[in-house]
Amino acid sequence: MRTTAKWITSAMLALALPASAHHSVARFDRSNPIAVTGTLKQFIWANPHTWIYVMVPDGKGGTDEWDLEGPAVNGLARAGWKPSTLQPGMVVRLKVSPRRDGKIGGEFTSVLQVNGKPFTQEGR
Repeated sequence: MRTTAKWITSAMLALALPASAHHSVARFDRSNPIAVTGTLKQFIWANPHTWIYVMVPDGKGGTDEWDLEGPAVNGLARAGWKPSTLQPGMVVRLKVSPRRDGKIGGEFTSVLQVNGKPFTQEGR
């Protein structure tokens, strides 16, 4: 299996299992994921959830700040991530389950470098 496929599978499992164990993800629309590309503002490596704040072009010449909830640090660590994996200023591509209330933000289910490579110890 290719490294990318392994990473995606690991990330999906890491995101799905811990989330189902402690609270509902009903506030996110997992049936309609969207792709978001933007500039990383902040990455918070903390439990019970990691967070990504990313500035995304709004199509009107400005940007919107997206707050994206992620898995616990142990899931990302198993996928090869470290607290330093994402740095402010990086351009990232994310797969996001948007918020059902229509507000900007959601749950990130994958994060790739702008070149399509995953963020892991080897991929960075």
